[in-house]
Amino acid sequence: MSDVFISYSSHDRKTADRIAQDLTQLGREVFYDKQLLPGEEWAQRLAHELGRAKYVLVLLSPAYVRSEWAQRELEAAALAESAGRTRIIPVLIEDTEIPSFLRSKYYADLRENFQEGLDKLRKAVTAQPEPSDESRARGFRKARDLLGVMASLLGAAGASSLLGQNAFAAFPSVLSVVVVTVGGLTALVAIIT
Repeated sequence: MSDVFISYSSHDRKTADRIAQDLTQLGREVFYDKQLLPGEEWAQRLAHELGRAKYVLVLLSPAYVRSEWAQRELEAAALAESAGRTRIIPVLIEDTEIPSFLRSKYYADLRENFQEGLDKLRKAVTAQPEPSDESRARGFRKARDLLGVMASLLGAAGASSLLGQNAFAAFPSVLSVVVVTVGGLTALVAIIT
């Protein structure tokens, strides 16, 4: 199990590299996409590693906020956190809008004084308590409920296309529900396993 998963935009790779190197020297096991090997199923590996990490560092920048893939990682991290399996730690690396559900969290600020922000980040990944059994149970109930909603959405999308709608007209909406559902199920499986 990785201690730390770094979620970032490829635009911010140098910062991710620097943080990963620092935390590795601190004795933390860090995973981020730079460690993927040729031929690996990257989406599955990322979901698996994200679901197993104790901490997910979200490197916030304008590029991160605009990245569709980064947003998917963030959603999967939120599911893992609600299941009590990880803790999201926002890391502000550039001025940007902070996603709404992260605004209530204190973040490590690396914008003006990188070293000071990194020191706070080090403390966060070494001093945070493990999630309680109650928190884990609450998270598993939320994940189970989400799985039920996703399954019903997938069923409703498939049924509507079979009930007389023009199959070609219904295809984009059915496809988008399937893509969202498959992405969510992949993240959920990674969280639970």
